[in-house]
Amino acid sequence: MKLLTFLVASLFFVLTQARSPIPKYVCTAKNVQQEGTCLRFYDIEKMVISPTNCYYAFPSHGIQYGKYYYEFKFEEGSGNFVGFTTKRKFAHGYRIRGLFYGGSLSDGSSFLRKFGPPIRKGDKVNLLLDLSKNSLKLYVFHNDVPLGLAFDLKKPNLEPLYPTVKVDGAAYVCMKKLDTFPSTLERQPKAYEGIEGDFEIIKAVDNGNSISTALWKLFKLYISKKSKAKGVYEMDFQVINTISAFLTKDKDGKYTLSPPITSLVGTHGEYAKAESFLMKVLRNFEDISLDGDTMRIKAKGNTF
Repeated sequence: MKLLTFLVASLFFVLTQARSPIPKYVCTAKNVQQEGTCLRFYDIEKMVISPTNCYYAFPSHGIQYGKYYYEFKFEEGSGNFVGFTTKRKFAHGYRIRGLFYGGSLSDGSSFLRKFGPPIRKGDKVNLLLDLSKNSLKLYVFHNDVPLGLAFDLKKPNLEPLYPTVKVDGAAYVCMKKLDTFPSTLERQPKAYEGIEGDFEIIKAVDNGNSISTALWKLFKLYISKKSKAKGVYEMDFQVINTISAFLTKDKDGKYTLSPPITSLVGTHGEYAKAESFLMKVLRNFEDISLDGDTMRIKAKGNTF
């Protein structure tokens, strides 16, 4: 894991069930339309930011034993989650409980830990569920890259599980069950070039004062090159929300940053403090440099 330091200047519960053939699904809102094995989510105005949750009755009796491998492909939409829940734990918005991946791991309500890049438009996420009588193992694959074991539970008498999506805003996701299992399950070491990599925050300084705590080391920065754009990189900070921007390197080696965007999940405490600081850094971005495995980001203003 590379290191990152900053130098900055200054109810209603509604269930709808599709009647289409395979697979049937149940959702917590009516802004969903089935198109074969795909679901189209329409953006709707909501007083409170809350995801639309849908589970697939595929198979109809749920999953209790054996290995099951599902593919979720997001033709549209970003910042969403996929995973598994039970009928009893299925609920509206963030009241749902289950095992979910969307860049971070989640129980449906809370952020557990960072596990990979956020799900973006065009991404494919595969989930391998391995169930025995007293245990559950869930492996994640993002764009055919194995991320390893996400959940490992020792629990007898598991309730039937159903593949589930949690979607904020407009999206188009297709799901299918696969019969061929992957041969490689564990996360492989990454080979990075230049500024690309996964970073953890080791220090954040604002107006000469160190404001980061040990918790901040759980928050990650992912930098990856845009394959079709020369000198353009994607930057994704993952706290609770995903804060994203595009980093561009010109012919003279100077970096510029696009205006940052963020998902809008409510946060509090150190999470809110970190996200506010990161938005400040990106909005006032001045320079970025890499010394070995340590990255420094500098922002304009009176802080350093």
